[in-house]
Amino acid sequence: MRLIPYAALTLATVALASSCGTSPAPAVSKECSEAPPLIGGKLSAFSASAEDPAKLKKALSGAATELEARATAAGDATIRQVFQDFAAELKQLKITNRKSAVEAAQKAIADGTTSLKKIGDACA
Repeated sequence: MRLIPYAALTLATVALASSCGTSPAPAVSKECSEAPPLIGGKLSAFSASAEDPAKLKKALSGAATELEARATAAGDATIRQVFQDFAAELKQLKITNRKSAVEAAQKAIADGTTSLKKIGDACA
């Protein structure tokens, strides 16, 4: 089951990435161009794994780890905070069965979409 069509996710990522290119600082500009595809890719993985609890747990854990690493390296405080917050939200999701996996995927996608908006706002 696809929770968010891949094409819509790609369009959202491209729209946010294009709004990030106007930042004057090179480091922030790089972060603004890299963050939306990173998060968008994670959202696609969550959607694809929604009905497989083990696969989704692995995707959520891997995403949280990568986001924490990116947060540590982020030069922009807002982007750092968005990465940290999203990673913390992913870690809080509990998956015990198929139904909870679908619910967790929906929550992760909603949180990721909010994170993309925050990054878009920070990079505008």
